[in-house]
Amino acid sequence: MKASITEFIKEVASDRQFIVAIIVLVFMCLAFCAYVALNIHPSELQVVTHYTAFGSTNFYRDKWYYLVTFVVFGLLTAILHTALACKLYRHKGRELAVPFAWLGVVIVILATATVYQVLKVAALS
Repeated sequence: MKASITEFIKEVASDRQFIVAIIVLVFMCLAFCAYVALNIHPSELQVVTHYTAFGSTNFYRDKWYYLVTFVVFGLLTAILHTALACKLYRHKGRELAVPFAWLGVVIVILATATVYQVLKVAALS
């Protein structure tokens, strides 16, 4: 088992495109977590956590610590997406693993845009 792990690490270390994608993914996830953590402000007031046009009220409120789940999302994205990309690399090859890792970066960018808007609305509360 130890030999197969070291072989896999050597194989992945020689693939620069995959390593760059994973490093960018992890860096973006950590930056996302830091951004959210620094912009959450504890308050006794309930903050707007999500919006829908289909409910009886458009803005739904919850406690401020609901926003901490966005930090957890960023951490889970970094860990699970990296693990899945490595598993894809090992079993299906780099042709599928590299685009999957870059797809993780796109997901984090979209999540950042969404969280920015949620935090902007939450700051108004």
